[in-house]
Amino acid sequence: MSISMSTKKTNRVLALYPNHRGFGYASFENNDLPRDCGIITIRPLENGKSLLRMKELIDRLKPSRLVLPNAKVKSLTKSPRVINLLKSIEKYSNATDLKVHSYSREEVRKVFEKVNSKTKFEIAKTITKWMPQFSYKLPRERKPWTSEDYYMGMFDAISLSLAYYYFEK
Repeated sequence: MSISMSTKKTNRVLALYPNHRGFGYASFENNDLPRDCGIITIRPLENGKSLLRMKELIDRLKPSRLVLPNAKVKSLTKSPRVINLLKSIEKYSNATDLKVHSYSREEVRKVFEKVNSKTKFEIAKTITKWMPQFSYKLPRERKPWTSEDYYMGMFDAISLSLAYYYFEK
């Protein structure tokens, strides 16, 4: 008797999105629903602690691909701290043979423009339509005088993962 084993390779993707609180993350497997996602708050906010938590997450989730915001694209919203953190996590990934993919905010927007979502809020709203289990975490639309919602980093990480699947299909 022969036992048939699936030869389909698992493509586990982990997206990390650093922000002013720490970082958002989303782990997908084979373009299915997220296996794990959330926000990790780092206090006090420093790159050493952030990098350590990111490494722990990589070790726990064992992704085959890492997806990050593009640190090479000039942006008014990326602080030097975030750029240095992204470079450090890329360096760590290269040392561990973990393939890294990075996408700019504009590339993510291009993916979601196809469904008429341009702003971060519209993208988060679209994600909750596709994945209703996150609708209770949908941030309110941001006003110019308010800070970014706690859960927006998670939606940013999910949108990075979806951009990966769009561009790498």
